Amino acid sequence: MKVKEMNLSRLRNMEHYQFAIHVLEMAKEANLEKMKLLFKPLEEAIRHEDEALNPPRIDPATEELRLRDAERDRAYRSLQLAIEMGLLAEESATKEAAKKLREILSRYPGVLTADYDSETGALKNLLADLKSADAASALTALGATAIAKRLEDTNAAFDGLFRGRFSGAKSTNAIDLKARRAATDAAVNAIVRRMDSLDDLEPSADVSELINRYNQLVDNRHTLLSQRATLNKAAHDRKIAGIEAMLIPLIPAFEREIGSAPGSLSFTGEVKGSGKDRRFKFYDQRTKVWTWGKLRADGTLAPWGAEP
Repeated sequence: MKVKEMNLSRLRNMEHYQFAIHVLEMAKEANLEKMKLLFKPLEEAIRHEDEALNPPRIDPATEELRLRDAERDRAYRSLQLAIEMGLLAEESATKEAAKKLREILSRYPGVLTADYDSETGALKNLLADLKSADAASALTALGATAIAKRLEDTNAAFDGLFRGRFSGAKSTNAIDLKARRAATDAAVNAIVRRMDSLDDLEPSADVSELINRYNQLVDNRHTLLSQRATLNKAAHDRKIAGIEAMLIPLIPAFEREIGSAPGSLSFTGEVKGSGKDRRFKFYDQRTKVWTWGKLRADGTLAPWGAEP
């Protein structure tokens, strides 16, 4: 029994993925002992292809930055709360220390709402101010020295992580879908070859049924591809027809400009380029010469290459 051929490269990504799953499930349902060793490689290939088709939505590096930013924001808020508590203290020395620190923090408004790098820079300057003798004494009076150290450490950690993203090293996290599709193809083809071999050497009703089911799957995919080609051609034809309708009124003036006889030029349907570089191919029925034209800004046709 002939096993039909399928060019897997013509399938779109999810179609390719589903085709492999169908082949695997059909082979399992056939329950042929000499085919079972081929299941695991195909299962692994399908799993790897699925990973390539559904990459993580969250960039691990971006997520880590977010977490580090949250850590330094909590440290900053802890310092603010320590100052607020100091302002409510009964001891005048504690209140004065809190006022001193509040004044320093007021120099850097909107720290927590700034972009990542701006926040890093603002906190560096703030921390430098907190290391002055008066500020250090005020931190000690509030028992907030450890909080300031925590803020410095978390800000430095964020800064290092942010800068590390620009190390120049090529990312190794990209998934090569093409390579994973190729691995799936190899695993699928191994099962197809085994079907053919078993049918040749150990024919049975089960093998014939599996081949028949596989052939039906291939026929179904060929029908899909044929329908897609027809639809694509129809869409292309509609597009070209629209372009031709736009060009026809412009051809007489174009013929006069390039010296062609009236009624000799016809649009060939070939278009190249896009935007200002889009050009249209014409054929002169009398001189048997091809020529290209493009649209000017005023909507008239100009010889391709005649204008910059």
